[in-house]
Amino acid sequence: MHKYRLVIVISIGLLTVALNSLLVGQSLHPVVRQGSVDIFAGERMGFIDSNGEVVIGFSFYYVHEFSEGLAAVQLARDGKEGYIDRTGELVIPAIFDRAFPFSNGRAKVKVNSHWKFIDRTGEIVSTPEVDEVFNFRSGYAPYRRSGLWGFLGLNGETVISPRFKLVGHFNEGLAPAVLDRRMGYIDPTGHFVVKPEFEVPPSTGNLLSQTAFSEGRAAVFKNGKFQYVDKALNPVGPFSFDDAHRFSDGMALVRIRDKYGFIDTEGALAILPRFDDATSFVSGRAGVKIAGKWGVIEKTGKLIIEAKYESTRPLESGLLEFMEGGRIGYLDWHGKTLWNPYRVVLDVAPTKSPSRLEFR
Repeated sequence: MHKYRLVIVISIGLLTVALNSLLVGQSLHPVVRQGSVDIFAGERMGFIDSNGEVVIGFSFYYVHEFSEGLAAVQLARDGKEGYIDRTGELVIPAIFDRAFPFSNGRAKVKVNSHWKFIDRTGEIVSTPEVDEVFNFRSGYAPYRRSGLWGFLGLNGETVISPRFKLVGHFNEGLAPAVLDRRMGYIDPTGHFVVKPEFEVPPSTGNLLSQTAFSEGRAAVFKNGKFQYVDKALNPVGPFSFDDAHRFSDGMALVRIRDKYGFIDTEGALAILPRFDDATSFVSGRAGVKIAGKWGVIEKTGKLIIEAKYESTRPLESGLLEFMEGGRIGYLDWHGKTLWNPYRVVLDVAPTKSPSRLEFR
């Protein structure tokens, strides 16, 4: 039975990748329109494509990124939230207090102070009363009730009853879980396949995002340091770290004392720790902080975009997000500016008529 549950988890992950490929097409990126006079805030948000062209006009007070072909949007200050498709049409009415990106065909929403999930048609999926819940990943959503964590299935059913002090998302068939102040890894039936023998990281965020298995390896916390292990608990490399992140694009971001660098999947230091901060690698690029400013490196550690921004973040779409003056802009892989955060846009790109974007 355990084997079949694992096959289902892997199948859902592959289905999600296929769904994104079918629905997403060319990536769209949220931007703010500058230079407009607006009764709400003087600024409105829309979307550009990967060439920097406006493809969904500035009809929204706030937008989230697209996921599985839909994006959550807020139409007015303090207004309800709904979802648009890639043409800018409101396809799920703005009736939610909060709306989050879709994952595994489900999106977390808040309705009358209650957390629920909806499907892609906007229909509520039966969801039990929960104190806190996270989005689905690999077919499961962590949720908390009465101080303990368990997991929901895609139909809103409880598949693992709340009994853990803390959990992370499932990835590669396993999820980190804390029981009796020790962390191990459970399978989709809720049984520990890696016994809870590791220390709990000092930050709960570390547990949720940094200790999950990725590329067959996980960062575990032992004797006050992070170490990488494989699924058989064999050490990956000879080093221990003061901070450690999941593997991404064949590299993992690590910190030794106060400097960040990267290791490869064998545990070797591929890029020596010399940065004040950094992001994980995506498509061969990573953001790095040097002397208070952010730039971009490639996998050799070579700086390919000068460190002059407030922040930088590589995106899977092939663009680089940067921040300047507290505003987000976009660069291409070579550092050419595709969207200047202070660009004045006077003409709104064609999109669905604002009258169709009803304020509900």
